[in-house]
Amino acid sequence: MKRRTIACAAALALILTGCGSEKVAKNAPGGNAVPRLVQDAAPASSVVSAAGGEIDVDLTQMSATMVYAEVFQMTVDPQSYVGKTVRMQGQSFSMYYEQTAQTYHSVIIADATACCQQGLEYLLPDGAYPPDEREIAVTGVFETYEELGETYCRLGNAALET
Repeated sequence: MKRRTIACAAALALILTGCGSEKVAKNAPGGNAVPRLVQDAAPASSVVSAAGGEIDVDLTQMSATMVYAEVFQMTVDPQSYVGKTVRMQGQSFSMYYEQTAQTYHSVIIADATACCQQGLEYLLPDGAYPPDEREIAVTGVFETYEELGETYCRLGNAALET
């Protein structure tokens, strides 16, 4: 029960904080923009999604530490990822947010020590989301959107692998 509560709190914090913005990057130490932490694991031409399209960022081929860093970078510098096809795997998690009257679905990934979690919202065109805590892989196009005056990021038009 405690583990689920921690996972819920981590996912809620991620979803509510959304993507980073220029304002966040300028607040980095020294007032400089945050540098890109991690390069893509493989060239886009060498990785193909289940749907047959190229994958620009394949998080399934990275170590837990690298995945955690890359997802963090996506939230800090989302404009560098917009339009890229991203594949990731982790545990499914959903949360209903009363203020928007919507349910948000995310893939949650733990770091190497399993003490910290990052996640990314995804949007399935058919709306057939898996139950919470199921191990899944999702491939989608990274996008940002505005809601309640904030910028958020997600994998749009995603395809689910279970």
